[in-house]
Amino acid sequence: MSDRLRLLDDPHQLVERLARTAPWLAAMLVVLLVTGYEREQASAAANATYVGGETCAACHQREAELWKGSDHDLAMQSADRTTVLGNFNNATFRKDGVTSTFFTRDGRLFVHTDGPDGQLHEYRIAYTFGIYPLQQYLIEFPDGRYQALSIVWDTRPAAAGGQRWFHLHSKEKIDHRDILAALASFNAERGERAEVQRYADHLRTLSATEYGS
Repeated sequence: MSDRLRLLDDPHQLVERLARTAPWLAAMLVVLLVTGYEREQASAAANATYVGGETCAACHQREAELWKGSDHDLAMQSADRTTVLGNFNNATFRKDGVTSTFFTRDGRLFVHTDGPDGQLHEYRIAYTFGIYPLQQYLIEFPDGRYQALSIVWDTRPAAAGGQRWFHLHSKEKIDHRDILAALASFNAERGERAEVQRYADHLRTLSATEYGS
């Protein structure tokens, strides 16, 4: 093998040779090598995907055991009879002239409450938020958005005043005529996905706080 081919196979040797004969060319080669490496690393990071908690637990078993069953672990769960703590046995809650009904059908949980048009509609409970001292429920909309009901379940013992439905904004009346709700409808009719249609902690539409997807 010729000396030239050996230099091509070993970039470090090539840089050393150039450093002795053409320092400026060696410096340029180093910059190109470093830039190429950084681009390769950035590309690898950009392609990273979600791997799930099981992958993390393989190296962090103690932390995984402490996490399991904690309030953080149970902060958001798919809604079913094992995760939902509220009363869905045709329980009702009335506020501002609207009666909301919580019920089950075919093993799934639903709420019959006011929708964006001010009329009563049926919504499936998709997820739970929290376990103590209250539990919120995310309902699923046909367009893919999720909203957290402002009617929540008090998970404390009955002796402590819990085991009941209550409204997070008991002293406020917020319905479909709320200004932010009206803006959302106006922009939706124009085909715009306005910021008010996505989650903001100050946005309350009907009896729900929006958590847009």
